[in-house]
Amino acid sequence: MKSLNCSLYHSIHRSLRTLLAVSLVFLAGSSCIRAADDYLVNAFDAASEAAQWAKWWGSAPQTYSWDGSMDAQTNSSSGALRVAVQFNLASYGGDNQFAVLRNFSGTLDGSQYTNLIFDIFMDTDSPVRSFGDYGYLEVGFRNQDYSQNWLGGVSLPTTGGWLHFVFPINPNAPKIDTVAGVVLKMWSGDPTWGQTGTTTFWVDNVKLIARTDISAPPPSMTIEKATPGLRMFASAAGSQYQRQSIRTRLTSYSWVGATDPVTYSITISDYPGTNYSGFQTHLFIVHGSSVPNYETSPDWNEPHVVFLQIANNADGSAYAAFRYKVNEPSGNAMIFGNGTIATIGSPQAKGTWNLTFNPAGDINLTAPNGANTNFAMPSGDVGYFSGPAYAYFGVQPNALGNIGQSATLAHIQVTGVAAPIDDTFNSPSLDTTTWEVIADDAAGIVQVPPEAALWLTWTLPDRSFALQITDDLSPVPAWSSLSTVAPRQIGDRRRALVTHDQLPSSSTGNYFFELIKPQ
Repeated sequence: MKSLNCSLYHSIHRSLRTLLAVSLVFLAGSSCIRAADDYLVNAFDAASEAAQWAKWWGSAPQTYSWDGSMDAQTNSSSGALRVAVQFNLASYGGDNQFAVLRNFSGTLDGSQYTNLIFDIFMDTDSPVRSFGDYGYLEVGFRNQDYSQNWLGGVSLPTTGGWLHFVFPINPNAPKIDTVAGVVLKMWSGDPTWGQTGTTTFWVDNVKLIARTDISAPPPSMTIEKATPGLRMFASAAGSQYQRQSIRTRLTSYSWVGATDPVTYSITISDYPGTNYSGFQTHLFIVHGSSVPNYETSPDWNEPHVVFLQIANNADGSAYAAFRYKVNEPSGNAMIFGNGTIATIGSPQAKGTWNLTFNPAGDINLTAPNGANTNFAMPSGDVGYFSGPAYAYFGVQPNALGNIGQSATLAHIQVTGVAAPIDDTFNSPSLDTTTWEVIADDAAGIVQVPPEAALWLTWTLPDRSFALQITDDLSPVPAWSSLSTVAPRQIGDRRRALVTHDQLPSSSTGNYFFELIKPQ
């Protein structure tokens, strides 16, 4: 290891013999990160500070004002932001929510801060949920491109008094270096526990706490064999219910009125392990011809949806559930209630799942092991799916611990419709004449062609590190740059997909890789 002043020579070598055998040598060090100062967003010493906070979304009426009679430090010369939200479940349904945004004048690098902190005081006249709290407050950042990084959330207790909250910041979250504002939001649109009434609370002392440790560990790298197909990462930071999907560009994918059986087929070639149970692969059949392409959750937003949910269990087995809803925009009570009309088990998630609608009205669901079940939708509900419809295929983590995991789809087929699909995803990029990406993090949808050899994945931060390769470590390695490989950030990792033609010829049959930060 070469010691450098406030920098690093950092090598990670992995031997890949016929792209299968792996060995590891790791030389560690530390890298320099400039220390930042604490960033005071607002202390609300004057009414002008409250004016910097404004409604971002939500149907519930929202009022933001300065209150000089409230201060977390009982400072008579200061005040707090007063927030009043008029929830009404009957009027606003699934959009019974609020989101408030405090924009910055520019952007800042969120990785230079460890926590976002603030204080809250709840008005005891605010409506209480059936869980015994004032609601679930979510906290995050607005990025420069108006996407969000969510830091987490908290159930607001009824204990009274000023409450102090600390939300850790993931320094490796996507776009964390372009933070442009702070967001607070609360959703209360559930038909069983959604609130009605005026929720009032005060916010004070919003601050970003700077890093005190100015050294960061060097990146560490792993290697895995590439599996061809469409690899779909659940890569949106902090979002356990993110949808990462592709959908058909055409809207000719309803089964209603077809003269032949209509089959939707998904072949899964790679799936998360038993430590990541509940990871979901899905098919959504969504009625309509103009569903917005920025809407990543049609199963929630749209009124008429068929939902085939495939998920793994902790013992390695899997199941599929046929769910649907009609006449329920901005909700999923029917989907997970009386709209669940069939389930089937399988020894594993990998393999081919088929959903077939027959002209006579019966439906057949087949698992990879050949097991099948037959059922039917109520005839009065089938008509809601007549006419135009999109087909979505994708993944959803369903648990915070599943974020960053992925599934690979090797084959999607839709037969019996006017524009059948038979896609094995064997080209270098997604067929955009057939599909468009509808995802919370579009970077997490990656087509892996058959010529792909391996994935290299490493931790962040990795500023100024470069990827290099050699085929022999002795006596003096001759490292060369992998300049044709384009690493991309997917979630909180940097990933490089390396194809066979990007690997130089090897006299030993081995390949070694390093990340190096030159002097």
